[in-house]
Amino acid sequence: MLDLSEADINWNELDYHFLNQHLFRVQKLSSKFYVFRLVSESKIDKKVMPFYCRIQSFSEGKTGWLTFNPIKVKVNSIGKIEKI
Repeated sequence: MLDLSEADINWNELDYHFLNQHLFRVQKLSSKFYVFRLVSESKIDKKVMPFYCRIQSFSEGKTGWLTFNPIKVKVNSIGKIEKI
C-alpha cells in the first residue's frame, strides 16, 4: 500500500473500499526505478490515464520512497488484507 500512514489504517476493522485506492502491485523493477500499478487496473490501456506510481529514489523527493510511505501487505485468495 502506498501513500498511507499507519494511523490511517484500522487493522481490526479494515475499510476495503478505502484501501483499494491505495493498494498497488509491482509492475516493473529495474536498477534505476520501481513501478507499481493500482491493483484494480487489470490491463494497460494507453488511452486512459495511467494508474501507476514510479519510485526513482529512496529519499523524500517528489518520486522518493519515503514520500509514498510504503506498507507491505499480503492479500490472500479470498481478498483479505494482512500486514506483513
